[in-house]
Amino acid sequence: MFTSIAMPVPMTDTEPAIDFTTIEFPSDKITVKMIRQVWPDAVDVERVQSTSRAPHRRFVRHSLDAVLGEGVIDPERQLAERAFKVALGQAVKDQIFQGRDDLIDSLASAYLDYGLARGEHEAAALVRRIEAQAEAQARQRGGPTP
Repeated sequence: MFTSIAMPVPMTDTEPAIDFTTIEFPSDKITVKMIRQVWPDAVDVERVQSTSRAPHRRFVRHSLDAVLGEGVIDPERQLAERAFKVALGQAVKDQIFQGRDDLIDSLASAYLDYGLARGEHEAAALVRRIEAQAEAQARQRGGPTP
């Protein structure tokens, strides 16, 4: 006769983390041309340097990290991570934005600026798609099902 012995399951200190590489973000479709149209000073501002006999043409660029990172890419990832954590029942710390609504407003504005959405309803659909992908990923990692 065999007796079953309950073996302790090792606990890990790390919480599941979202894998951003599997999520299709609207910003994935942004082209350099779109950036130039929305933020021309990010790539097209001329500054002439005359350190030698002939002036050199140089273009001053604002940080693309500031233009794209803080404007679109970071908020998208914050939204996805937020949805992922909520789906897992984890605590959510709002960082730059004052909650989900503020984050969504910022993204909707960026999507309209870049032409990724033609109106507020389409921008809202893009946001919901990000959240749905993050929630699905959380369910695959053991989160509750809806």
